[in-house]
Amino acid sequence: ELDSKSKMRRKLLKKLDSVLTICLILILVVVACTWSILEPNEDGSNGMTAYRVFEYVSTAIFCIELGVRLYCLGDMHSFFADPYTMMDAFVVFLDLMLLTAGDVLGEVSGFTKSLRVIRFLRLIRLFRIARLAKKIQDTNLEAVSD
Repeated sequence: ELDSKSKMRRKLLKKLDSVLTICLILILVVVACTWSILEPNEDGSNGMTAYRVFEYVSTAIFCIELGVRLYCLGDMHSFFADPYTMMDAFVVFLDLMLLTAGDVLGEVSGFTKSLRVIRFLRLIRLFRIARLAKKIQDTNLEAVSD
């Protein structure tokens, strides 16, 4: 049973690190970063509501991805041994803090507006491009060696 669980984890991690999954996550990162920069005014309009929903959904997807990765790796040491995973975890943690601070504090203008600067740290996620390039390179090397 332990061996089958280990196989399942490896298989799930392989899917998580596939070129398709990484590309989909990158698209989500680019859209999230772009929309964050072009954030609509907080006047209660539909644009703001759509923005907030997208922000919650994208953050939830990133949290799920990190949770699945932690499950697949099996321990915290392996999880934090990968610099990309550490960057992702840091940015997701900041996103969660921003969402929580925005919800708890509401429109305490000075504090919430200063926290928006942290949103630019989402651009760190674009370093996933390096992971994608490495994955494509590894895939090409495997194809050549076969």
